[in-house]
Amino acid sequence: MRGRARVSGELPFRGHHDVAIIRAILQEEPKPIDSAVPLELRQVVGRALKKKPEARYGTAEEMLADLRRVQEAQAAEAAGVLNIRSLLRRLRQPRVAMAAAAGLVVVAVLSAWYAQRRADIRWAREVALPEIEQIVADNDVWRNLVPAYRLAEQAERYIPRDPKLAELFAQVSLNVNILTEPPGASVFVKEYATPAAEWEYLRVTPLEQVRMPVGFFRWKLEKEGYETVLAAGTTWKITTTAITVTVVGNDLVRTLDPVGSLPPRMVKVPATETEIGTLGDFLVGRYEVTNREYKAFVDQTGLPGPSTWMGGDYPRGQEDYPVSGVSWYEAAAYAEYRGMSLPTRFHWLIAMGWYTPMIQFYPRRIHHEARRGIVRA
Repeated sequence: MRGRARVSGELPFRGHHDVAIIRAILQEEPKPIDSAVPLELRQVVGRALKKKPEARYGTAEEMLADLRRVQEAQAAEAAGVLNIRSLLRRLRQPRVAMAAAAGLVVVAVLSAWYAQRRADIRWAREVALPEIEQIVADNDVWRNLVPAYRLAEQAERYIPRDPKLAELFAQVSLNVNILTEPPGASVFVKEYATPAAEWEYLRVTPLEQVRMPVGFFRWKLEKEGYETVLAAGTTWKITTTAITVTVVGNDLVRTLDPVGSLPPRMVKVPATETEIGTLGDFLVGRYEVTNREYKAFVDQTGLPGPSTWMGGDYPRGQEDYPVSGVSWYEAAAYAEYRGMSLPTRFHWLIAMGWYTPMIQFYPRRIHHEARRGIVRA
C-alpha cells in the first residue's frame, strides 16, 4: 500500500480508524488511481493489490518485466508522439512526476536485486560446488566435512533444487537420531575443534533423522531436574564386512540421571559393545587423581608416597598435578580407600573412546580399494 501511495499520492484504502481501514483492506477493492497516472502503471499497481494471491504477481521478476514495459512505453511516447516541450510540461505535473520517479526507483531496485541474484547463483554453481568437491576429495579418510557442509548450506540458498548440490549434500551430511530417556532434553552442539565456540541450539529430544554435517562434535544435553550430559562424538560410523565399507549415521542415545544421583566428580559411561561382549554402564572419575588427593590417602594410611615424590611429599606448587609414579598395587589400595575399584583394560579403552569413531579408523589399504571401486565406501 505504501508503494501505491507513492505512485498516486493517495492511500488505496481509507477509514476513520484502524479497524475500518483493516476491514476495507480485507473486503473492498482499492480506490482507483487518478487518471493522471499512466494507464500501464495503474495496471501494474492494480495487479499487485489483487485480493486473490493467484491474481497477483507470482515473482518479483514478473513485476519487474511489466515495469520495464511501462518505462519503455513512456520512452517511446516521449520520442514519437510528444515534443520536448510537451514532455517537460507533463513532467512538471506533480502526480505525473511522482509516478515516473516512483517507477524508476522500483525498476532500479528490482534491477539491482535481479543482478545480485544472478551473481549469487553463478557463485554457487561456479565457485561453491567445485570447492565442496575438492574438500570432499581431500578429507576422505578422517571424514571431517564440516567446512564443505557449511559451504553447501550457503549454496542451498541460491540453488536449492540443483541436482549436483543434492549429490554433494549426500556426501557431506548424514541423517542422525538424538534420543534421550526421558525425552524433552535440549540439545546443543559445536565443532570438536572449537571448544571455546558458542553452543548451537538444535531442538528438544527426540530428534529423528536430523541432517548433520559429517564430522566431529561436542554435544550437550540439558533437562531440568537431570544432570547435564557432555559428550564428544562423530555424526558418522563405519560398518565393515569382508567386501564392503559403509559410512552410516552415528546416533547419540543417552539415559539422563536425576540431579544428585551420581557421586561427585564422577561421570557415567554408557554401555558399549566390545570383542568380549557388552560392558554395561559404569562410573569413572571425571578427572585424574591429583597429588593433593593422593597425599591425603598417604597421610591417613601411613603408606609411603609414590616414587616421584621426595621425602614423602610432592614437589612444591604441584598439588593439582596428576599423581605419577604409582604402582598397580598402590593404585588398587587407593581405589579401595575411596570405595572404588580399578577399571579393567576394556573399561579404560571405552572411557578413552577406543570403541567410537573419534579414534576408530579403517586401514588405508581398504580405503584405497574403496576408491578404486573394489569395495563400496
